[in-house]
Amino acid sequence: MKGVGSAVQTALLAIVGALLLVVPGFLVALTVRLRWTVAAALAIPITFGMVVVGTIVTGASGLPWNSWSALVTLVIFLALGAVYSFTLARRASAGHAPSDDSDGPVPADGPARRSWLAPPAGVPWAGVAAAVVGVLVGAGTIFGILFRGLSKVPDGIASLSNVWDEQWHANVITFIDDTGIAGATDLGRLFQVETHADFYYPDAWHALGALLKSLTGSDILPVINIWTMTCLALVIPLSAAALAWRIVRDRFSPGAAALAAGCAGAVSGVLPSLPYVEFLTTANPNAVGAAMAGMTVVLVMSVTGAPRRIPLAALGLIGIAGVHPSGAVFSALLLGLWWVFEALWRPRRGRLRDLAALAGVAVLTVAVMLPQIRGVLGEQTSIESYDFSLDLSRWTAVHDAFTLTNQWTAPFPAPWVLLAFAVLACVVLLARFSVWMTVVWALMLLVVCDAIEAVGGTATDLLRVFSNAFYTDPRRLQYAVALIVVALGGAGIALAVWGVYSALRRWVPARRGLAAVVLVLLTIAVPVTSGAVVSTYADRMGAMAVGDRFGRMISPDDRAAMQYLATLPDARTTTIFVDPDQGMGWMYALEGLHPLFTHFAFPDPVGPRTWALWDRLNTAGINPRVDAALQQLDIKYVVMSPPVYWPFQTVPRGLLDLDRTPGLKRIYDNGETKIYEVRGWEPPKPGETRYGWAPFADRSGAENWDAPAEVLPPGF
Repeated sequence: MKGVGSAVQTALLAIVGALLLVVPGFLVALTVRLRWTVAAALAIPITFGMVVVGTIVTGASGLPWNSWSALVTLVIFLALGAVYSFTLARRASAGHAPSDDSDGPVPADGPARRSWLAPPAGVPWAGVAAAVVGVLVGAGTIFGILFRGLSKVPDGIASLSNVWDEQWHANVITFIDDTGIAGATDLGRLFQVETHADFYYPDAWHALGALLKSLTGSDILPVINIWTMTCLALVIPLSAAALAWRIVRDRFSPGAAALAAGCAGAVSGVLPSLPYVEFLTTANPNAVGAAMAGMTVVLVMSVTGAPRRIPLAALGLIGIAGVHPSGAVFSALLLGLWWVFEALWRPRRGRLRDLAALAGVAVLTVAVMLPQIRGVLGEQTSIESYDFSLDLSRWTAVHDAFTLTNQWTAPFPAPWVLLAFAVLACVVLLARFSVWMTVVWALMLLVVCDAIEAVGGTATDLLRVFSNAFYTDPRRLQYAVALIVVALGGAGIALAVWGVYSALRRWVPARRGLAAVVLVLLTIAVPVTSGAVVSTYADRMGAMAVGDRFGRMISPDDRAAMQYLATLPDARTTTIFVDPDQGMGWMYALEGLHPLFTHFAFPDPVGPRTWALWDRLNTAGINPRVDAALQQLDIKYVVMSPPVYWPFQTVPRGLLDLDRTPGLKRIYDNGETKIYEVRGWEPPKPGETRYGWAPFADRSGAENWDAPAEVLPPGF
């Protein structure tokens, strides 16, 4: 029965999650008269764009982000889309429709009213079917492998990943669900408990995930696991398909482009780095954001021929930036190279008019995202401080970049066949004077090589303007390269199949039925072969993807200690001191308790009372400054549970020997986790200001602490 219940919960979360991802953006795209196929393919970034705008507005107006405010946001965007579409239709009827706009406003009378039901111009229904089936095959492959992996670990879909990022993502989703605070610039209320200092974190993915948690009433662990799986299973095949469509459509027929979309979708789940490594490392927003780049840039590119899509394209860019900056920067690279090497030389409506349409998208995006852009720039120094370089030779770096090899993918076979088809696509496209995607791939390989081992000089400085958005992490950059490989590989397979089909039609014109049969058989062979290949190592990929769910940081004993702590007097209404490096910040998402640290990362700048405890907690009861900090942060309980996260870390001196600290009394010890009660703790008096957990409190001046003088024991 437990397995049946898990399957039902998985289905519920996956279905509701998919609806949340696709339906809002799909409906708004339809109001702007996009064909249903285009609306469905490009809906997800539009959905996230609405989430970003909704959280900005609710945050600025003091309203909570929840299911009701999200519904109001959707209704407003639907109304705006309808008004916008009606206005364009009126202009078209008056003879002011944009010239050369193949996707111009639909006339309001006659059969054309239903043109949104038709496939994209020139694409046969068989081509649409091939694209849809390919995307479904890719989605099923990704979701199936991840689900099989989760089903084989303790607690299944409710298992906890012990990797660095997952704690923060779970806490943010829980925080938004609890408080309704979802503004990307407002998360200092969670991260900086004492001061609520400015802290920017893109949280559109979390804000939509919080709606999933609220609507289904599920606990955080099933929500974050299935939400991540659903996002990746939809975003990656759709984005690869959209990018493959654009690559091939620039030079070939709509039918060939649709076939390329289907092939790219079908093979999108065969690479270990796309997305199984990212699922393991729990870089969830980065994985979703970077993968969305394909569909986002296709939407933006379309404005050169259909300027009426400018607001939708801006909404898509806003959405991808609100999920993770890496996706926005990746999109900017794709768009920039496309403009320089393709659109500039083959304008749709004239170079200036095309550039004006793209500039309109950029202006709208920046106007909405300016506070977020400032937030990213404010954290640039912190981002640049990360170093993931490897001690490898230059040739090894080139090999690893090209074959997508890293410490996690090394046990798997190199994807030589897919890489060969990607190279074939580049050769064919170059022969047709389509250069931009080949340049993108080559430049991304150079960026990965530089991240592995710096090229040096000005080249490194320039390359890292881009790679900083990925923390200059070769693994994260290879994830973006993998999307390019899948799109180009799908394009290469489709062009090979289409070449055979076209040759038969030319050489055997009397037997066109034979050519059609061969096309169908070769098309069917793509997902069949892809599935057969991936099945040989699917279980190993699934096991790798869930490889850190066996209690390394949060064990059953840790969970038992949290559950016990939740039963103690005042535990749910006070702040609890934890060492962030030990992972006990999980107690917020799991038990609703309020730790002083909610992330493995240490707040910077840290509040003065928080620092006093971190540096001197073991002088409690002796040191007036520490006692004052405990009181003013409203801390009644302290929890310690070594070990710390990174091998190079140690427990700080101020958190050692707490058993002998006069101001603390040990009240729980299960051999792994200890709980201490602060001696002499008292609830706040009427009118007394404390600086513990209070997300809605005004913390103006909290950083200015008139601290008592320190009294330290001899030898400290």
